[in-house]
Amino acid sequence: MRWLRPSYQHPKAFRQEVLDTDEGQTLTTTLANTAKVKWPPTLAEQAKAVREMLVTENQVITSQNLAKTFTGARVERVTELLETLVSLGQARQLEDGRYTA
Repeated sequence: MRWLRPSYQHPKAFRQEVLDTDEGQTLTTTLANTAKVKWPPTLAEQAKAVREMLVTENQVITSQNLAKTFTGARVERVTELLETLVSLGQARQLEDGRYTA
């Protein structure tokens, strides 16, 4: 469903993001809120969850914002897992410190 005025018509389901482009323009997009996911207990499950969330988000994201998508996740742990995924070729780190699948 496409909302003409998402913040008015369905405010709990959407948030607005501002993106900067390489050309200096600013784009505003509306993204669906994702429900927080419980932080898995084991290392393997944590790595899998971080990788899946990177793919699901389908955008560049900081480790802080990615940690916020989980309940009970520490930013330091998410950053460590993202760096591991980068070293394995499962993710990319951009020059500004953000990550993408």
